[in-house]
Amino acid sequence: MLELTYTKLRRLAFVYMALPCLVFLLTFVRLYIALPCAVMLLAAVYLTAFKHSGGNGVSSDERAVPLSIKALVGIVAVMLLWSFLGGQGNLWFQTHDWTIRNAIFRDLITRPWPVIYAEKGTALSYYIGHWLVPAMLAKGVYKVVGLGVAWAIGNVLLWLWTTLGLTLVVLLMYVHFGSDSMKRLPALVAIFIFFSGMDVVGAFLKGTLGQSLAPETLHLEWWAYGALQFSSITTCLYWVFNQAVAPWIATMCFVQEKDARNYVPIVSTTLLFGPFPALGLTILMLIKFVADLVQSVMTREHAGHPLWCSARYFREHALSPQNLLTLLGWCPIVITYFVSNAAFAGGAHSTAAADGGPSLKLIAALLFLDAGAYLILIWREHRREPLFYAVCGLLLACPFIRVGGGYDFTMRVSIPAIFILMLMCAQAVLADRRDVYRPSRLRRVLLIVCLAIGCVTPLVEIYRGFYHVVTEHTILLADDGAYSIATLEPSINFEAFDYQDTAFFRLFAQ
Repeated sequence: MLELTYTKLRRLAFVYMALPCLVFLLTFVRLYIALPCAVMLLAAVYLTAFKHSGGNGVSSDERAVPLSIKALVGIVAVMLLWSFLGGQGNLWFQTHDWTIRNAIFRDLITRPWPVIYAEKGTALSYYIGHWLVPAMLAKGVYKVVGLGVAWAIGNVLLWLWTTLGLTLVVLLMYVHFGSDSMKRLPALVAIFIFFSGMDVVGAFLKGTLGQSLAPETLHLEWWAYGALQFSSITTCLYWVFNQAVAPWIATMCFVQEKDARNYVPIVSTTLLFGPFPALGLTILMLIKFVADLVQSVMTREHAGHPLWCSARYFREHALSPQNLLTLLGWCPIVITYFVSNAAFAGGAHSTAAADGGPSLKLIAALLFLDAGAYLILIWREHRREPLFYAVCGLLLACPFIRVGGGYDFTMRVSIPAIFILMLMCAQAVLADRRDVYRPSRLRRVLLIVCLAIGCVTPLVEIYRGFYHVVTEHTILLADDGAYSIATLEPSINFEAFDYQDTAFFRLFAQ
């Protein structure tokens, strides 16, 4: 029997999130810059996750939660299967978003780092954190035996890396739910996999359900306005796994921290996996921090004038050594890397109908069906929690902001908020009669009905792979149409144009 605590799991979480950051520093950045930055990052990780002290961000009454080896094996098996059915391992059907992702992964294996496309005058500038560890290991194989074996091994390593991350998410959720969560573990895993907005209702009301379920589509979340959506958990894993797994881990760490001393290490180590989810998590952290600061002042946690109390609280929590170390040693490097991406040149603008975007009616429908109905049903139990209102505000704002040419801001900035919404819904459904988070019988039944309707979306995502395997009589349906980014037209989403003139490649890159 294993005895799990958040403190123990946080160490594994930081190894998972920080290792790609260290690989990036030591292989993409000039050594005289990389070494001190790596030392600062390692020191921050040590202070956050490994040092035993009273101010480590964990409640003093933390209790261990038992988990059997059999249950752990079951979790790993389910995560292996779930990720496999999304295309991990390159042995099953893959969505068309895998075309670019396979090309990026192959380029990371076969080309020197940082990846430069001299034939196009561009450089790879994308959210590569999820690939770096598997790619580094596969690169060694590639140098010895060539691409064929290295590509196969690399994809297996990527599958295992994804599974490891998903397993950490489930274990963090399990510990978060407490000592009696063993009996609720299967239901908790099911809610994690099948949580989604009620997209099937939106597609039906808009009259696009038949088109969404057509064999050439089999995707429900495009019903509102093109790619404008709040992606389900399974959709994120099957389409943008590189932007989802580590941010889910970071979000679970965030909700279990008692204060802001570790916020910057938590969110900054996810930047390399996806700046949009990291931005969403940063917004939630800032709102929670301000709310905690106000509460500290109002409850006279520190004696003296309110301004003095605020300054002291800010110094003790925001200016912790680990926050400052990552803010100064890691964030400037990774931020300049992403700013070199050509998509950032487009800036942000509104998605309002006047700009050719969706109507307010469609946005309202999206907000209600994908988030609002759930938020209404669980409001009473969370009405005094600042984090609940932070989630509400972020989800409300996302559809009105657009960065670049697509709707990535709405889809990806919302990832942490949707995950927390899933967590709150799971808490309401699985709470026993004495739990303060258990809603009334009517609201609990309505919540279960909404969740059941929502699970149609991930079921369609999973079914799509089986449909293509059956109709095409093979499981080997990897979407590998783009061999390399070098063979494609320059893309603002994945490359830095005129990279020699960008701050990262001019000042930091090897």
